Amino acid sequence: PPDPTSEVCNEAWVWTRKGLDIPEVSALLKEWLRDPQHKKVGSYFKADTVALHAAFGVWTRGVAFDTRLLRRLMDAEASGKLADMAHLVGRGGHKDELKEAMSKAVSTYKRAASKATGGIFKVPLPGQAEQSHADKILAGAEVETYGFAFVEPELLHRYNAADTVVTSLVGGLLEHWLNKEPAGMQHVAHNVVTPAGDAYARIESWGMCVD
Repeated sequence: PPDPTSEVCNEAWVWTRKGLDIPEVSALLKEWLRDPQHKKVGSYFKADTVALHAAFGVWTRGVAFDTRLLRRLMDAEASGKLADMAHLVGRGGHKDELKEAMSKAVSTYKRAASKATGGIFKVPLPGQAEQSHADKILAGAEVETYGFAFVEPELLHRYNAADTVVTSLVGGLLEHWLNKEPAGMQHVAHNVVTPAGDAYARIESWGMCVD
């Protein structure tokens, strides 16, 4: 299993929106995503696959496995959420900073909107939020659905980096556990469960919602 204290396990690179607007930079990311030789591990990778295809028109290849699906495959009663699995590698609570910031930003905006005169459109939007995000929040949407837009980019980058590090550590641990499982379980993980995530992502991108 990976050593959570090693320097490599604590290094993450963040692709900023400003950086991805540079064609030469985005081309590097697209090339990496398309290359099946570069191993990729994710948590709930189906959603990432759909989002990356929508943003860049690229189908991600080289996905080794999805930590959420692999965890549930080996232990059906266990939680596959990254926030819960983070405790397995000593990184519990890594999402707390962002959750607190989102809740605070949304609450502040709601109070300002309730006191505004002349319509909510005159209330400054925090972070990178757009009016459509604000409308959803004011209509009662869950904070975690649109709240990411309400925090500053620097915090989002820090959160994304932490999420990536935790996913990598959890992925290494689950892979270590999987290698100790019977051959049948390994076959299902590599040849049934992992490819299914890509299949569902493509179906959903074509317009069918799949749970």
